[in-house]
Amino acid sequence: WGETIQLSLVARRWDDPALPADFRSARAALSTTAPNHTHALDEQVSAGYLLLSDVYAQPALILRVTMPRDIVQQGRLSQTVLATTLGISGIAAFVLAMWGLERLIIGRLTRLARQIRRIGEQGTTAQRVAITGNDELGTLEREINRMLEAIPASEERFRALVEHSNDLILILDRDATIRYATPSAQTILGYTPE
Repeated sequence: WGETIQLSLVARRWDDPALPADFRSARAALSTTAPNHTHALDEQVSAGYLLLSDVYAQPALILRVTMPRDIVQQGRLSQTVLATTLGISGIAAFVLAMWGLERLIIGRLTRLARQIRRIGEQGTTAQRVAITGNDELGTLEREINRMLEAIPASEERFRALVEHSNDLILILDRDATIRYATPSAQTILGYTPE
């Protein structure tokens, strides 16, 4: 109630031959049955037109009131803020997801691969991989350790089977040098492999 609104008010004769373009388009939309019309003049200003008739009910004047399109500008500003916020949030979520993926999965898998490679290069099954959690990767680490623990017993069973076999079993390297021959080689071949 206590606010004063200052709007631009312009009146033009209905039959003025020098009507500006916006008045001409409003005149085409106005009639005695539809005496008002609104449209945007540009990005910042809206205009409302009112047809005033004379005492004989004939079109006499066109009144134009213009006002700033604050709501449109506010909406565009809100869209910009929303798009910027969503963009920044999306980037932050991506960075956080990549950091979590690296820390929780990729880094642990890389460490596990290094530990397995080191055990393989050293040729010993006495070492174990570190268990780093109670999730799926932790289960994998425990299973790898269980397999490493089972290798010596499996090797013993294989060695006992081979050494007590009546068959001739030879292990050759790439240049066909005998690396291992079963004790039965002496019985079958008649000499001791050296």
